[in-house]
Amino acid sequence: MKKLLPATIACFVSTLLVSAEDAAKPGLDEIANLKAPTVALEGKYQVKGERTRSPEAQWFATAALGLFMHWGPESAQGSGEPWTCMVSEGGPGKSGIGPVRKYGFHPPSEFWEVAKKWNPDKYDPNKWMEAAKQAGFTYAVLTTKHHLGYAIWPSKVGEMGVRTYQGGRDLLKPYVEACRKNGIKVGLYYSGMDWHFDREYMNFSRIAGKKLNWKHEEVAKLPSHPADFWARFREFDETQGRELLTQYGKIDLWWPDGSSPFNVQKIRQMQPGIVINNRTSGWYGDYATPEGSFLSQVDKNLPVIREMLRRGYLWESCNIYNHGSWHYNPDSEKLAEAGKLLWDLAIARSFGGNLLADIAPRPNGEMPDEYYGFCRDLAEWMKHNRQAIYDIDGGGVYPERCNVPVTIAASHWYLHSPPKHWQSRWGFPARIDSIQLKEVPKPSRVVLQRTGADLPFNYDTASRTVKLTIPLELRTETTDVVMVELTKEAGAPFQFTHWK
Repeated sequence: MKKLLPATIACFVSTLLVSAEDAAKPGLDEIANLKAPTVALEGKYQVKGERTRSPEAQWFATAALGLFMHWGPESAQGSGEPWTCMVSEGGPGKSGIGPVRKYGFHPPSEFWEVAKKWNPDKYDPNKWMEAAKQAGFTYAVLTTKHHLGYAIWPSKVGEMGVRTYQGGRDLLKPYVEACRKNGIKVGLYYSGMDWHFDREYMNFSRIAGKKLNWKHEEVAKLPSHPADFWARFREFDETQGRELLTQYGKIDLWWPDGSSPFNVQKIRQMQPGIVINNRTSGWYGDYATPEGSFLSQVDKNLPVIREMLRRGYLWESCNIYNHGSWHYNPDSEKLAEAGKLLWDLAIARSFGGNLLADIAPRPNGEMPDEYYGFCRDLAEWMKHNRQAIYDIDGGGVYPERCNVPVTIAASHWYLHSPPKHWQSRWGFPARIDSIQLKEVPKPSRVVLQRTGADLPFNYDTASRTVKLTIPLELRTETTDVVMVELTKEAGAPFQFTHWK
């Protein structure tokens, strides 16, 4: 195996790597896919097999914006990040993984003790979804079980979950009902790894030559898996998957993570109209799943996006929009600016992708207070600009022909200008005050979407370039969308053929 690069927070939800010897085993562990993405499209950037052609599943191409919620007893532990269970070189203040730098490493036993006492007494997913609907989220994904193995539905198998510690309380059903009530597509995250099931045999150390058990006690040797272990795990895994896909009505999206023997064929037998990401065993599914800082490094990752499109892949980028980690920790009370999310969304949509934004609920089931203000900011933006991310059929001219992301709907080209107060940490390379769109005919109109007012522009006939500046007093702290009306033919070369 190649030497791994230092871990980063962008790589928590990642790729299963197994040796040839173990290739036939489902695996209950993963090593983060830390390779720099290349046009070879390895790991989470690839999609094997044919994507579904079910009419019920075609919504995903134009879904645009999803809400990702990592929630469970992990949220009550303190660091909020299960990957702090995996001890690597360095430690607090040194490791590249953000929560480790602040909180250090924690044994799984600590998380599982917290799980016994976890009390989500303020859980109200309908309140979450009402705000999400107004904000423009069209689908949602909730963790039904993360790597530490806690099931938030009363599974008939396994010891770790609500059946054991919540008196059988079903925490999944209210979420599913809230999504349906608010017209949001129902997505379920499901970990194909289960560290609790595998706890007696796993090494929770990433340090060469060092073995740590699930209490982080150093041992000379860990027990070998019994001969029937993988068969038992396969039965366990498929039982849980079957419960999730047969007991809650129609499920719109299945978001597996970390591989699983529960494969695409079996999933589609139970839910023929479902959309499935590519993190099943063997990378089969319907779409690719880059994550973390992928969109904030679009200048570096643009060749990867173009290769995904060349191969005809649907794709979605997931990222964290609260401070802290995927699961809640005290830093998660503060959210990123709405302008940051809208800039990432503009980039994703300009290349026909979706954005899955992670905002972690508190342990008690409430959302952080800032979530509702964040959603109001998005809702205000959606009043004037919704059609620029949903009702589109093309894009792809950024950055070669336009210095801001572009989405296209027939004769309307939408140019997404970044927020007024540029932040270098947001990922786009430099402040953008003036917009340039090259190689187009002279527009018949240029309009600021938020106000509906015409904007003055200059047009250079020789270079066929439009130049314009949004007056500073008209700019906002979210992305400002400018509609440039061109002939229909101007958009024809940039239609999203990968959507068809």
